[in-house]
Amino acid sequence: MLERLINPDYEMIGYLLIEQNSLDKNLKLLSQLIDERGYEEEKINEIISQIQNLKSTRNFFIHGVWSDVMVKDDIPIIHCANHKWIRKKVSNGTHSTRYKSQTFTLGDLELTIKKADEISNKLKNIWDVLCDFNDFE
Repeated sequence: MLERLINPDYEMIGYLLIEQNSLDKNLKLLSQLIDERGYEEEKINEIISQIQNLKSTRNFFIHGVWSDVMVKDDIPIIHCANHKWIRKKVSNGTHSTRYKSQTFTLGDLELTIKKADEISNKLKNIWDVLCDFNDFE
């Protein structure tokens, strides 16, 4: 979508501009582009918000180290740890931590997948229209 909004006539330009971007940078750029282009602002801002709400779980999926399935109180759970360094500014300097972790149930994972599917479908619908939309003004 970013490639199409940046340069609809030559997608390689858009690709080169976003190739090494993080998710945060791409979401910020998308927000700036839709503000400038005036294209589906409300829908895309809603999608950006939904993606940001899933970002923490998404980071576990991508960067996490998953344990074997365990059973706690008769509920299957899986533990995930993110070994990435996390730095936060605090009043007396910077605090660094590592090994942020979270426990997921099967229901948690299914809900996350459902939300991601909904976002994907919304993006596909916008993409389909955007591919046919030549004049952004």
